[in-house]
Amino acid sequence: MKKILSLTLALALTAALAAVPALAEEAPMPILPSPPADWPGGQQANGDVALIGGQPALSPSYLGEITVDGAAVDLSGIPGAPAGYLPMRAVCEAAGGYVAWYPQDHEAFFQLCGAGVTVDLTDLSVKLSNEPVEGVSAYLDPSGYTFLPLTFLRTIEDFQVDDHPELDAVRLDITTLPEYTEMEKLSQTIQETCSINAAETDPAILEMLGFDLDNYDELVALSPFFNVTSDVLLIAQVKEGRMDAAKEDFQAMWQQQYNNFERYLPDQFAKVKAAQTVVSPDGTHLMLVISQDPATAVEMFNAAYPQLAR
Repeated sequence: MKKILSLTLALALTAALAAVPALAEEAPMPILPSPPADWPGGQQANGDVALIGGQPALSPSYLGEITVDGAAVDLSGIPGAPAGYLPMRAVCEAAGGYVAWYPQDHEAFFQLCGAGVTVDLTDLSVKLSNEPVEGVSAYLDPSGYTFLPLTFLRTIEDFQVDDHPELDAVRLDITTLPEYTEMEKLSQTIQETCSINAAETDPAILEMLGFDLDNYDELVALSPFFNVTSDVLLIAQVKEGRMDAAKEDFQAMWQQQYNNFERYLPDQFAKVKAAQTVVSPDGTHLMLVISQDPATAVEMFNAAYPQLAR
């Protein structure tokens, strides 16, 4: 069986199964704003005063170089931080991750290599996949920049770092690029083209919805992190003779989003009602798309799996 995408982020759909009251009044900002006035600041992580470059006080700017998948990260304007702490917004954006700030909860959220990291900005505690991480604290600069220790980030799957211990200078070469199947590449292209605000979903969450994963040779599932968007993209290569069962699985996902938004966020409910579930021209692939532009997604899907020549 081809790889079924797995994401340790159980938050991805679990949060979508129940409305989040703190977020019900307004959608989250997609990117951390330039520092919000009400963020707490100036707190030192774990009392650590050993600083990057061995300086006795925080440098006014971040000391060191960072690359992500071979590209230099723009660190201009980023303030100094304790030794071994990485600027999360800059690293996440360079890695193609998702960053959000939730002012109602005083939390920052970072999606990195498929993992969800939440930082409570009131006490600087950290959660990974919505589970508290003991012994790890964020560092929050007074200007609003959030940093996390490299030792913690190294525990995230697919986040690999060469810190060049042979060098005197601080240089971190980060690698996050996994190998993608053709279906994964297609889902990424459709997601980007159609602006689908969703992320990879843990198969365990799909099973909670009633999915039988044995129906598929390969399944790519993208669903929302939080219950503020209805966007979903499911693409599957269905096993022979399992198409009807697969359609029932996909219907369960659509029904879940219908129930979530029937009386909540009319613009998102409109997307649910306009959802498309289609079988590819070759008869072996299935797609569910809930987005602002389902028609384009369907065109791209059909083009990827054309009618087989006879």
